Amino acid sequence: MRNRSLQSLGFSLLALAGCSLDQYSFNGRDGQAALDGAQDVVAPLDGAAAMDGALLDGASDVGALDAGVDVGDASQDGALLDARDSAIMPVDVTRTDVVVACDPSERTPTSAVYVDSTIAVSGDGSNFNPLKTITEAVAMVEREGVDRPIVLAPGIYDGPAPNGVITLDSATRSLRIVGGFARSGGSWSRSCTSPLDAWIVGGNVNQALFIGPNSQPVTIERVAVRTRANPAAGVSQYAIWIASTRAVTLRSVDVLASRGGNGVPAAISASGAGAVACNRTVCDTTASAGMPGGAVANGPRATNPGRLSATMGFVPSSGSAGAVGAPGFSGRPGTAGTPRTANCALCIGEVCGVVCGATSYPSCGAMMQRQCIMQMRTLTASAGQCGCGGNGGAGGAGGEGGRAAIALFVAGAATVLVEDSVLRTGAGGDGVAGAVGGGGAAGQAPTSGLTQTCDTQCTAGWSTCNCTTSGTVASATPGAAATMGGMGGTGGTGGSGAGGSSIVVARVAAATVRLVGTMVIPGAAGAGGSNATGVAAMGESAAERVIP
Repeated sequence: MRNRSLQSLGFSLLALAGCSLDQYSFNGRDGQAALDGAQDVVAPLDGAAAMDGALLDGASDVGALDAGVDVGDASQDGALLDARDSAIMPVDVTRTDVVVACDPSERTPTSAVYVDSTIAVSGDGSNFNPLKTITEAVAMVEREGVDRPIVLAPGIYDGPAPNGVITLDSATRSLRIVGGFARSGGSWSRSCTSPLDAWIVGGNVNQALFIGPNSQPVTIERVAVRTRANPAAGVSQYAIWIASTRAVTLRSVDVLASRGGNGVPAAISASGAGAVACNRTVCDTTASAGMPGGAVANGPRATNPGRLSATMGFVPSSGSAGAVGAPGFSGRPGTAGTPRTANCALCIGEVCGVVCGATSYPSCGAMMQRQCIMQMRTLTASAGQCGCGGNGGAGGAGGEGGRAAIALFVAGAATVLVEDSVLRTGAGGDGVAGAVGGGGAAGQAPTSGLTQTCDTQCTAGWSTCNCTTSGTVASATPGAAATMGGMGGTGGTGGSGAGGSSIVVARVAAATVRLVGTMVIPGAAGAGGSNATGVAAMGESAAERVIP
């Protein structure tokens, strides 16, 4: 696709919708556009709008319209965003879709600070010896106390380690950052063949450019801003985050927030462990004895898209955890055996001294010998104890919601003007399925009843100073055995998470975002996760949303 094709399409479609081509603003009601004179447009600013020229729902609307757009190469050159991804690997720094009026004789601004990311060693900021980073240039402007424009040579710019985000938060100086100049030694000239060849690219986190809450007015011209493609799971993408309450002007910029990350996969659920505490002598005498734990509730799936927060950004809509599995039922109790009567031998009496014999303890006499007696006793086998039911498995964790792609996130009460630019987003990330619940633990094994015995013979003698019994007789037939406890039930399945959203402009109500000659292109909404709980809600695809 040629550079001017996409912008021409936007202008053509805006004209078809009856919209002014020179002013198009987002300072009306949430979800509605406002034109010159604050006249409201009936069509809502979302993927279902009749005003398809103001926003393109992924690549779908373009295919149905004949506006001179070369659709065939859209996915290859990254101009139109694929329904599921941004098709930029890892970030496209070879082209833009902004058509910039260009005067090759134009000179760099007076008293500029020069920056060239391609040099090996940072210099003093002069045209012959430029600085290497935007961060160094901002620090120089603050240090000198003079509003000096910052001119960027072609190259890729990111912020300092560890996160790589470029932060503009000068409390003392207005900042103006200008790209589109080619450098040859100490000579800087306006580049008309490639007017947007200075690229601000996100670093290791989910932002490319952060305009802080303390900043004075900021102007950025002829620069492309990109987040990294293919983010990690659980990461939303914000191309430009504005926390400022001052004026911010974006002129001839191409801004892309690549596809939001998918939700983080749910962890594997833990199995149940051990048995519940129960009275093992009472047990369960019903028909449920020894049965496994019953079914429990699954976690609800997410039914709404994620929400926006001025402090946290996009908050995903995740599914809820499933219930913990029900414990198994206790086993049946055992029964006592049939009693039996027996003539049992017993030894009675105590030894008088520690040394046996009349010569050692003559006063003990006959008491030195323990006595044998026979006694009738009733012998019974005790009942065995049942097993307690096993513990249920852990409930499955809820699936996380997909994350968002947001081109312009305005968290402060700033006044933002975007002129002759393209703002676009990749698709929202997909929600993930909730985890299956963990399996229950095995029930507890029963214990056997105790058997009673007695001896039927007894032997005593002076020489042994003791008596002994023998001739063991066992108790009668044991009773019914106790049974094992039931296995714990499986935990409920976690609900799936909703899809992430693709929102071009997200702003607090106190902020004003005005678009002039600018195209907004939201990507597709992320898909909701799916499992036994059902399919979770999709995310949103919208040109604008107001942060509550």
